[in-house]
Amino acid sequence: MASRDIGWAETIALELAIPMIVDQGFNHCWVTLQGDNTGIIGAFNKGRSHNMPHNDLIQCIASYMIPNITIHPVYMTSVLNREDSVSHSILGIPSLDVTRPCYE
Repeated sequence: MASRDIGWAETIALELAIPMIVDQGFNHCWVTLQGDNTGIIGAFNKGRSHNMPHNDLIQCIASYMIPNITIHPVYMTSVLNREDSVSHSILGIPSLDVTRPCYE
């Protein structure tokens, strides 16, 4: 049995984006989501994966789909992905002094 890996975690991120899009009131539109995992993007676009946990999530995401919203994930290199630093435990701008309280 395939395990939950980084691809599974990135598919969770895709799954979490769907309710946010719906909650924002988007309808009758094409939504482009950018990611840096070509395997997950390809699996989502095909509607299936060789990895069973990925398939479970893809099926779950498909069940959320509203006919008037099309989700289109596309590849973005890690270098251009602002959120990718978080996955490498870089949680802020290095030049900021994180020990200083925000309310000063």
